[in-house]
Amino acid sequence: MNPTQTLSVILLLAATPMLLADEMDAAPTKNSVPTDTLMMHKKISNESKTTHHSKQSNFSIPQYIPPLRGAPANRIGGGTRGKNQQINIICFSPDHFGITSKSQPTFIFYVSKTKETSAEFTLINMANDEPLLEIPLEIFNKGIHSVDLSKFHVKLDENSEYQWFVSLIVDKNHRSQDITGSGSIKYIPNSASFTKRLAQSTPSDIAFHFAEAGLWYDALDALNKRRETENNSKLVEAQFHSFLQQIDIDVTSFP
Repeated sequence: MNPTQTLSVILLLAATPMLLADEMDAAPTKNSVPTDTLMMHKKISNESKTTHHSKQSNFSIPQYIPPLRGAPANRIGGGTRGKNQQINIICFSPDHFGITSKSQPTFIFYVSKTKETSAEFTLINMANDEPLLEIPLEIFNKGIHSVDLSKFHVKLDENSEYQWFVSLIVDKNHRSQDITGSGSIKYIPNSASFTKRLAQSTPSDIAFHFAEAGLWYDALDALNKRRETENNSKLVEAQFHSFLQQIDIDVTSFP
């Protein structure tokens, strides 16, 4: 080997470690992921989590799953149009027997306008058509109102069906002129396991559990109680009205 060849070999050997190092940096190992791919995956993952959280926080609505039992029932909405006004009573009840797991549920309804008239709430057991409760109501303002059965020491019978009515009495001497809305309800107690599940839930989750179990009145009551305690929450207000729209009730369409 002449001096020129010897020098070439020495230079090649000196350069080999650097070339190998460059190739190792450039080529990923068998189980590795390129750094730019990892960064992109992390970004997408974070965006996905943020989007999911946003949907949970801002767009989640309890999904009502009607029970597959019982006969259909009629929901009656009352309304009358006067010279310069229209009055509507909408009982927040589905067009079938809505289920409650409470022997003393809350009945919620909407009055679009009020006049200087008396009002009345009536609850009838359909087994005998006898009124279980008949009370006067004080309704001074338009909006959403409720009747809590626990305040009147009255309980529903298990597995019994009832109809409830809200009436504005226009003329006490001519009750046929009453403006009346109505709904239907059936009481079926919760199972022990479902009761335990509710006890472990947060207040914001309870309405979701009720709705998925087909308990219309309990889900609606849970949402309404949140409306009353969080009266500045646009989220809760949106959940409440979106829940009503699942049974084709939209009180925002009334004056």
